[in-house]
Amino acid sequence: MSLRTPHGRHRRPGRALGVLGTDRHTAHSPLERTSDRIQSWAGKILVVLILLALPAAVIGTDAYVYHLSMHTVRVQAATRRPATAQVLRNAPMVPSQTTVAAAARVTGAGRAPYVATASVTPGTVAGTILSVWVDKRTGAIVSAPLTASQASHDAGLAAAMVVPALPLAALGLWLALRRVLDRMRAARWDKEWEWIEPQWSGRYRDHS
Repeated sequence: MSLRTPHGRHRRPGRALGVLGTDRHTAHSPLERTSDRIQSWAGKILVVLILLALPAAVIGTDAYVYHLSMHTVRVQAATRRPATAQVLRNAPMVPSQTTVAAAARVTGAGRAPYVATASVTPGTVAGTILSVWVDKRTGAIVSAPLTASQASHDAGLAAAMVVPALPLAALGLWLALRRVLDRMRAARWDKEWEWIEPQWSGRYRDHS
């Protein structure tokens, strides 16, 4: 079917509207537009890139995070040491908190006994003995140093997060591209509809 334009030329309505077949990419289809081919090939390329890049991204992330974590393991092992702390006063009972601050006397830290602030469970009574870790330089009570097994666990967790993150990022890129292409297609459809609508309505129909 062809439509006669005001200037006597004929044009196929499918090409004029340019709106059908947005998600159908039949080879050599007269309804397939350049934007449809771009959308189709972009999806295929992203899938191939994911399949090629995902293993490398997982291995690389695991190695990188493990390297950083092991550096932390070495630093903390060199700057922290175990000690004993005795709570000096009853800790307040605060049901909404899991830990509260309490004054404690620290011994066995390679220096004379001294008082530091420890994190204890609410309601801890005075005289309670705690096994703690202290900073060698400042004497402050700190958390236990990171271990090699914890570093390995952290690296594995970070690598596992890459598995869904990379495909989701690729999907986001593809959706963004499709959104841009949809806007372009809609704008072209509006422009072509302004031309073809009068042909359907008969406003330019040849009455001769």
